[in-house]
Parts: sequence; C-alpha cells; structure tokens
Amino acid sequence: MATTSNNKSNLVMNSQIATFDSGKESHFSVYNKEVTYEQWRLLCLGCYSGNLTIIQILLKYIDKSVVNMQNELNPMTIACESGYLNIVKELLKAGANVNTTSYIPPLITACEHDHLSIVVELLKAGADVNACFDAPINVACENGHLGIVVELIKAGADVNKADCLQTPLAFACEKEHLDVVKELIKSGADVNLKTPLTFACKEGHINIVEELIMEGADVNLEDGNRTSITNAYDGGHLKIVKLLMKAGADGKTEDTHEIALHIVNKLLRIEADANLKDPNQRSLISACDQGCLSVVKNIIKSGVDVNLKDGLRTPLIVACYQGHLSVVEELIKAGADVNMRNEFITPLEVACYEGHSSILLKLINAGVNIRQIHKDDSVLLTAACYFGHQAVVKELIKAGIDVNQVYEKETPLTAACYT
Repeated sequence: MATTSNNKSNLVMNSQIATFDSGKESHFSVYNKEVTYEQWRLLCLGCYSGNLTIIQILLKYIDKSVVNMQNELNPMTIACESGYLNIVKELLKAGANVNTTSYIPPLITACEHDHLSIVVELLKAGADVNACFDAPINVACENGHLGIVVELIKAGADVNKADCLQTPLAFACEKEHLDVVKELIKSGADVNLKTPLTFACKEGHINIVEELIMEGADVNLEDGNRTSITNAYDGGHLKIVKLLMKAGADGKTEDTHEIALHIVNKLLRIEADANLKDPNQRSLISACDQGCLSVVKNIIKSGVDVNLKDGLRTPLIVACYQGHLSVVEELIKAGADVNMRNEFITPLEVACYEGHSSILLKLINAGVNIRQIHKDDSVLLTAACYFGHQAVVKELIKAGIDVNQVYEKETPLTAACYT
C-alpha cells in the first residue's frame, strides 16, 4: 500500500513539475515576443529618424531577424520611403531582404518616391524588377519618374508587364508623362497592348495621343466595349476626336455623340487645301491659318477681298478656327462679313465649337447675328455645353441665345449633364 501511495505521490509531483515547466516556457515565449517586437519598433523609429548612428547602435544589440520582420512596414521600407540611402546600405549589410513580401516592398517604395540612388542600390543588391506583387516599373511610370524608369529597364524590367489591367505604357499615358511614354516605346513597349490610347483619350492628353498615333497605335482598338474615340467623345475632347478621325477612327456612334460627329465633319473640311489660283488669295488664307498678322496686313493693303471664298474656307473662318484673335480683329477692321457662311459653316459656329470665347465676343461686338437661322444652328449652345466650353456658354447666354434649343433630341442642359 505504502509503495502504491508513494508511486501516486511521485506521479502527481512529476505532473506538477511538468505543468510548471510548461508555464515557464509559455512565459518566456511571451516575453521573447515582446522583446522582439520592441526591438523592431525601435529599429523602425530609428529608420524614421534618419540617424545613422542610432541604427548602427541598434543593429549591434538587436536580434538580426528583426531586420526582416514582416508587418505592414519594415525598417527597409521606411528607409526607402524617406530616402535615407546610408541607412538602406546599413540595413543591407545587416542582412535585410530586398525582396521582402511586406505590405509594400522596398523597391516599389523607392520607385514611388523617386529615390533614384536607392533604386540603384536595391537593384545592385538583387531586387526583383518584375515582382509579382506589383511591377516597380508601373509605379515609376505612373508617377513620371523617368530616371528610375530608365534604370529599371536597364535592369531587365518588362516594359509590357500588365498589372491591374494596365501596362507601364498605359500608366504613363493616363498620367500624361510624355517623356516616359517615349522611353517605353523606344524600349519595345507595345502601343496596342491594353489599349494605352484609350487612357490618353479619356484624360484628354492630346500630345500623348499624337505620339501613339505616330507610333502606329490602332485608333479603332476596343478596350472592353469602349474605343479611343468614344472616350474622347465622353470627355468632350474635340481636338482629339478630330485627330482620331483624321487617323481613320470609325466615327459611328449614337445619341449625344452625334453632336460631336456632326461638328467634327464640318470642322475637318476647313482644313482642306485651298484651291485658289490667285497667289495673293492663297497667301491670305495661309497667313490667316498660321496667324501671321503682319503678312495679313500687307496682303489686305494690296487690295485682296477679305470676303473671298475658296469653296471651303474664308479668311475669317480660318482665323476663327485657329484661334488667332489679332488676325480676326484685323479682318473685321478691313470689312470681313462676320455673318458670311462658307457653304457649310459660319465664323460664329467655328468660334463656339472650338471654344474661342474671346473671338466669339469680338464677333458679337462686331454685330454677328446670334439668332441667325441656318440649318443646324440649333446645335451651337448644345455643342458648347457638350464640349465643356464654359466661357462660350456664358457669352452665348448673355447675347440672348435660346437656352432651350434642341438638336437631335438633345438640349444644352442634357448635354451638360451627360458630360
């Protein structure tokens, strides 16, 4: 009995010791986690401070695993965001992982904040230029950091990598970074991959649109159910619509877009070459087109009729189209008829469609008939609203135009709401 009792006592004692030891381990485990977290916190604060000495001291005493602790931020990412190159180098010496899978990898952070020297350092240390989390080159392109884009491309970045349904070229086009766009195209970016043209058209970046068309972008390529010209229509970017149509874009559309199509077809005819036999007459049209005021004055002095027609254009219509206010003033002073229609369009229409409010005001002051009745004149105010020409809208309303005019079932108000 005594032996059995002693055995039971030993079993209880051993069980208690085991329980105590287990609790001791648990206690030390929690303690170690707290210490590790505190070390990580101090290292992060040190990186934020930018003080290299503090970082060097901390790295002597902390657990080296702390350098690569995974969290929303890590010491390397903080140093990259703040632009502290010396701290980045120190962390790399301490074994920091340049390809950490933390919330924002170091290379992407450096690319976003335009720290070129840090980008170079990270690439030397083996940073992945085509990380699957997000493409560093996309970040650099979106922010317009040309120097970094060049370095990433040299390091092997894929200029046709698509993230978030966009490519580096699409990001650069959307944000209007023309120098980046040119660099990407020079490096082999596909101008038709993920339809970068549609992004440029939507935002109204005409210089980007011109560059893409020149490089062979397909003006009729669809991005889902939308084309470049549809995006340009929706944004009220008349000049881009004209550019796309001249490049062969399909202008077929519906509803309010018919306003733009109707107007663009009229305006493009103004750009047709003059057919005049008289050199002085050709010169006057050309000088008005280019805005050469001194040449216009000299030609007028020679006795050329300022109301001449070439079947498509008149001097005043061409000057209004190009927005040359001083030339318009000179032509009016010389007797140009502000109400003369050149087969298909008037100076008033041209000024309104192109958004030249100062020229519109000059025509009004010169006696243009704001209520002149011509076929399709009912589109004037509606078109100005559609294209977002606020100053033109104000001048037309002040001049007494009908704010309830209707064109193709559209009114100025519905056109303004649509866009």
